[in-house]
Amino acid sequence: MSVKPNGEIALNKRPIQLSELEIGVRTLVQANQQAIVLMTSAPLTH
Repeated sequence: MSVKPNGEIALNKRPIQLSELEIGVRTLVQANQQAIVLMTSAPLTH
């Protein structure tokens, strides 16, 4: 395990920060998609 100058901890796999960022982005995208579905379907049901 080595620490890069930018603070990322490099393991055998990709840097930890990148995978954490990916998970955060995917969570945001899923939440946005659900919100869009709710907003677009709500007026149609009422």
